[in-house]
Amino acid sequence: MDDEKNREKVFDKMMQQIHLNQSITLSKNESELLVKWYDDCQKVNSMSDPIKPNHYHPEDNSGIHCHHAQLAQMGAEYMVGYHWGNIIKYVWRWQKKNVVEDLRKAAEHIRMLIELEEGKGDE
Repeated sequence: MDDEKNREKVFDKMMQQIHLNQSITLSKNESELLVKWYDDCQKVNSMSDPIKPNHYHPEDNSGIHCHHAQLAQMGAEYMVGYHWGNIIKYVWRWQKKNVVEDLRKAAEHIRMLIELEEGKGDE
């Protein structure tokens, strides 16, 4: 928490310097704090695929993915609406936000919707 508060102070200092059209000057400790924060962000971002993030996959090798649990709890009708809503969202914003990443996310929801529709014949 202290790092977070200190980082906020460093960002505030930088914004004040920018606002006053001054060169950004940081102490060695302030620079190290920002480098540590950047490195931590890179580690978090590199750990996960944005289309199939790790936090939706089981860590216990159970094979139960988050969307399997959703389907079991909510039923197929809910999941059709869930996937359809996400497809609309990602196609709606793709040019304004994450471009190819959002198209891939939409494609992943289309894939899951196809699996859901194909599975209806098994019921």
